[in-house]
Amino acid sequence: MSMLDRVSSPDQLHHEIDYHAKKYLRFCGSQADPVLRDYVTELAESIQTAKSTEEARALVVLNSIDDIEIRADAALALLRSVLPPYSQKLKMFAKSDAMSWGSKRQEEIEEHLRLMEIQDMLMAYGIRQFDIADSRNVSRLLDHILSQISRTSALDDAMRLVDAYSHLHCERAILQFVENMLTFPCGHESKGQVVDLDTEISWRTEKAVIALKHVKKRIDVGTNPLLLISLMEEVIELGLTLIEIEEEKQSAAVQLVTLKFREHDGMRGLEDEASSSFVLSMVAALAAAFLPEIQSLNDAATSTRNEIVSDYVKSSDFALNEKLISDLQKLKRIEAEHRILLSISTLRDPEKIEIKLKQLMKPDILFADDGVPNEQGTSLDSMLAQSSLAIGRGKGKKRAAGWAAEDVQKSLGMRTG
Repeated sequence: MSMLDRVSSPDQLHHEIDYHAKKYLRFCGSQADPVLRDYVTELAESIQTAKSTEEARALVVLNSIDDIEIRADAALALLRSVLPPYSQKLKMFAKSDAMSWGSKRQEEIEEHLRLMEIQDMLMAYGIRQFDIADSRNVSRLLDHILSQISRTSALDDAMRLVDAYSHLHCERAILQFVENMLTFPCGHESKGQVVDLDTEISWRTEKAVIALKHVKKRIDVGTNPLLLISLMEEVIELGLTLIEIEEEKQSAAVQLVTLKFREHDGMRGLEDEASSSFVLSMVAALAAAFLPEIQSLNDAATSTRNEIVSDYVKSSDFALNEKLISDLQKLKRIEAEHRILLSISTLRDPEKIEIKLKQLMKPDILFADDGVPNEQGTSLDSMLAQSSLAIGRGKGKKRAAGWAAEDVQKSLGMRTG
């Protein structure tokens, strides 16, 4: 409408519409609301950037449309045309004004507002163009967000995506997020400062517990407690398998160092590279945090006479129990005091223990008298006592089993190259 185009300031548009445009349209026998809707649509199609003059003009014209349904049509045309990042005025208009109209297209406005919030959220991840209708893109985007474990808002952002798309499953997203806590190692520095391992593990464990609460909010674990229990078990199984992989890599490193034992200064090369296992510490912390949750679910199931849960928890294949936590603490002490990384399966197999000790222990420890206490007052033999059961096979093992051979080969290749 040329009558409105001649007004340069958006603030003066409302006066122009009420005192000139609407009077002229009534004189011509035309309804003002459809004309104003078409004008908003034209403005929306010409918007190039956020905070543009066209957007500000369109918002003024929208408030001048009397019919709620026509106003809702025009609002949707505007919301669909504007690209992120969205201006604060547009977001406030969508959340406050448009949501209060109660039009027949209210659900469409609510859905588009949710998509706008997702688009706005993606800007924080450097994603400016995103096809919200492509389910494959959404799945890849969810994977990307779940990998940003150092970002404090990553979990909430991922759950926003899960809630917006029906083909995404909360429990699988939570499982992936918690497993990323295990598989993404802790960096040595952050913004120029050394990262404290205990602080990082404590923070990650807390985030994992919070992640489980998201499952409880969206799924009735009272009627299906095994879902949450199996989720926690799968995380621990993955962690135990990752420890086995680290154990194999350490064994390969020892073999290479031993070959050069006479040429160099004993086992110093291995000592320099030794460090506390992040995975071992993380698995121990997660197991300690998960066990009370499992006991609570088991108690609730027992009170309702749900024997399926108790039978599952008491089965020999169920790995997450008090014995596991005790054995993980043994592994941590062995590693701290002797720089030897053992897996749970090795700890619980006497034959494997003997082989590993001969292979990994330094000469002054290997030929020491059995049962002689170390500096901390505990002997290695006492730590290894009462460990004879092998761990069960869970889904976590399946995920990590294929990594072992490749990682060992890479380790050998790098050291011999």
